[in-house]
Amino acid sequence: QLDILKQVLVEYQRGGPANYLEILLQADNLTTFLKSINIMKDISRNTGELLSSLEEGKKELEAEKVQLHDSLLAMEKKKEEQQEKINEKLQRKKEQEAYLANLREKRDFYQEQLTNLEKMWDDSKNIFAEIVTEISKIIDEGYFTAEDLNLTFTFTSVQGALSEDIFNEILREHSGLPETIFHFDREQVSIEIPEKHLLLTGNFVLEGDTAIRFEAMEGSFFDIPLETSAIEDLFRDTPLSIDFKKIAGDTMTIDFTLDKIECRKGSIAFVIKIKW
Repeated sequence: QLDILKQVLVEYQRGGPANYLEILLQADNLTTFLKSINIMKDISRNTGELLSSLEEGKKELEAEKVQLHDSLLAMEKKKEEQQEKINEKLQRKKEQEAYLANLREKRDFYQEQLTNLEKMWDDSKNIFAEIVTEISKIIDEGYFTAEDLNLTFTFTSVQGALSEDIFNEILREHSGLPETIFHFDREQVSIEIPEKHLLLTGNFVLEGDTAIRFEAMEGSFFDIPLETSAIEDLFRDTPLSIDFKKIAGDTMTIDFTLDKIECRKGSIAFVIKIKW
């Protein structure tokens, strides 16, 4: 039977189903013929099952192929997303490095500016001390007249007012240092040195019997607000005092005390008590 099956398969491979009849006719006897028929039936049935199995396998392979294709697409998409994230990280890193480099450049620039500003501040402190000393010297030399002081006498007192225009004009005429401008306002006095970008604001307070002293409350240097300690440094060794006895000079030979000082818009008003 195995030989018959072998023969049938060989002939089937050579000629296909058309050779079935030829195979059957080659049988030597009835028994062989019947066996060939049964084998043909089995072959047909098994061939059908094989074809069905092959078709099912083909479908499964197609499904696996589609699934594999989808998996490849998903992997490719994931790869692209990962690459995109990597590119974003690289871009952020590049931007951060550029930002840090820019910060380093700015740090060097601002450090240089700060160093220059500190040098200018030290220079301004020295100049300011010289200006205060020179103002005291100008006042001591008696450049102010009775007319400049707008004096009004009574039996017990003298009233007067010194305008900022006259005060600044006398300073300007007799000073060899950077221009210093005084601004008098209500309850406020400002001292400005434009060349040094220095501005101080405060008021005058009584000091002793005949003098007033400028007490700075706030200030700025190149429009940068000054700390209290920086303002104190300006006046630590050279306070700005104005002695009215020295301002009056020869215009008032009598003894007196400064009773009241009042800052007004554009002038300083004062009251002097005469000592008899």
